[in-house]
Amino acid sequence: MNTTATVPAGPLTKDEQIRALQKEVRRLTTILNTPLYEKFLEAVQREAAHQVFRWGAPPDRQKEPQDWFWLIGYLSGKALRAHVDGNKEKALHHTISSAAALMNWHSAITAEHHDAGTPIAPLALPPCGGPDRSHDTGELNAEQQPTP
Repeated sequence: MNTTATVPAGPLTKDEQIRALQKEVRRLTTILNTPLYEKFLEAVQREAAHQVFRWGAPPDRQKEPQDWFWLIGYLSGKALRAHVDGNKEKALHHTISSAAALMNWHSAITAEHHDAGTPIAPLALPPCGGPDRSHDTGELNAEQQPTP
């Protein structure tokens, strides 16, 4: 994965500028949407940023504390199932997505008590499109919610 931006030399035509910007958006999208497993904290920050991009900033989601609880439980349950099944890659991914959801919950709580009411972003990355990963970090629908 290329994590270094490349800038063409010399003056660019408008079409070349557009192509260069499109290439940069693709590069940043790849970085944002590529799961990392070895560097846990960096992976959690990237996943938290992905979740914010995918679902919106935590305060805008209008989650109640119990919604966060069930989301974390759901994602952690996916990690448990993958680990029990011996799928190390999925188990690591779901532990990271669980921790990222906790980070976003923390951001939502912080925003509630912050004087300006502005959430503190876990990682400042520019917004860009990417593949649909709702199966990994999605909100819980009524069928997925565990019964108490």
